[in-house]
Amino acid sequence: MKTIRIIVTCYPGFATGITEGLRQSLIRFAGTDKIIDELSLSTETKYRGYTVLRGEYRYLIYPSSHCFVSTARNNGVNIWNGSKKKHQEIADCQGIVFMDHDHSFEPEQIDRLVSCGKEIVSAAYPYRTTDVPLASCYVAGDFDDRMNGMLCTRIHNSAGGMQLCGWSGGGFMYAIASVFGRLEYPWFRRGVIDNGDEADELGEDIGFCLQAQRAGIPVYCDCDNVVGHGQ
Repeated sequence: MKTIRIIVTCYPGFATGITEGLRQSLIRFAGTDKIIDELSLSTETKYRGYTVLRGEYRYLIYPSSHCFVSTARNNGVNIWNGSKKKHQEIADCQGIVFMDHDHSFEPEQIDRLVSCGKEIVSAAYPYRTTDVPLASCYVAGDFDDRMNGMLCTRIHNSAGGMQLCGWSGGGFMYAIASVFGRLEYPWFRRGVIDNGDEADELGEDIGFCLQAQRAGIPVYCDCDNVVGHGQ
């Protein structure tokens, strides 16, 4: 049986930090509302997990709470075991799903994500806006040719299939465990994009994808696996 960890990033805590959409999705995934009761017992210093068995997969679900999303993601990967900069091998599972507090999904969408055979892949999801042009795009696209973290394109929501991209949002992302031993900690990192006379802030999921691309690890977005965002 393959072990997959699911890290739910939330703040200030699981019980108050997740949307009703995610709450109901987790209940469907586990087949019981006991998952909510158990995960709600987690704090920033005491983490409670919940196990779900589905076919060939053993899913271990943990909340990770921090005011910085990057820290919540990184803590979830190394199970809150410190910040050693290099060569953190993840050996207790075959892969990790990152799930933000405001997403919704059907159980089969998790299975599809982890079984697609890609090293890093995100489900497609829309931006939380009605503003054009972002309202018609998924949170995924390509980098500027300078590879400094600047984004140049986004995937239109009319796209289908498995799309190779430079970056994809970390709100509903899967990465196989061996990826983390090939990247430098912190895996999810913010930064500053130097754009001549201008400077922009780098999102933590963009920082992760930028590291992956520099390491030769392709990033994909499955545009046939569309999950909810903001419900």
